[in-house]
Amino acid sequence: MLLYIFPSTFIFALNIKMYQNDEKLKFFQNEVAKRRKSFLNYMFFLRLTPTLPNTFINFASPIVDVPYHIFFLATVIGLVPTTYITVRAGLALGELQSVGDLYDFNSIATLFFIGLVLITPTLISKNKS
Repeated sequence: MLLYIFPSTFIFALNIKMYQNDEKLKFFQNEVAKRRKSFLNYMFFLRLTPTLPNTFINFASPIVDVPYHIFFLATVIGLVPTTYITVRAGLALGELQSVGDLYDFNSIATLFFIGLVLITPTLISKNKS
């Protein structure tokens, strides 16, 4: 688990100062700022579902002003299910017939379901306003 946290934190810290005066960046920062109340849910969703590479999340989070405590908490908790599935696949390596066996439909569906449950409060509050 620590092997996920330290590189993620390093990339986060490295990118904080690199991109500050770009107009497109300011647009994304404003869009992210509109969703400040739901940051944790969004970050959990991004970490749990295999939609974006974690490296992209590590690089983009500080650039669009995601607070470090949200980034850290979502990384620590959000990567646990994915790590569990990867470890489970590693234990079954002797039985693998193809790369597709690493992430079967049930594993991917479970991650998406957990992500959907985490993002649902945000979607509901967004529809009410």
